[in-house]
Amino acid sequence: MRCYKRGCTSAEFIAAATPLEGVFMNLSKKLKGDPRRDLLVNTFEAYQRIGVEMIGYEQGKKPPRLTSESLFGSKRPDGFFGTAYRRKGWLMKVFEGNMTANEKEFFGEWLKTT
Repeated sequence: MRCYKRGCTSAEFIAAATPLEGVFMNLSKKLKGDPRRDLLVNTFEAYQRIGVEMIGYEQGKKPPRLTSESLFGSKRPDGFFGTAYRRKGWLMKVFEGNMTANEKEFFGEWLKTT
């Protein structure tokens, strides 16, 4: 989400994400029994985790891991954002059907583990 990259607060991040929750929930219901649903839910949960970690950081709790220095010299849960962003990228490729042969093979192996 662009607001995270700009250095937004947790309140701004959550406000931007809240309207998307309904979209994720409706799509999740439509994909019941579809292996792509797992990746969708996993991606949504990753973005929720960012919000939780941001709140904790703002309350003075150091995120347990996956932090990096921001432009302002403070630690933010950037690693969590990177994880969510990569999952979103995979999800888009799966839904758009434009995966490379290697990506298709990897996704097939991932499906076997879920």
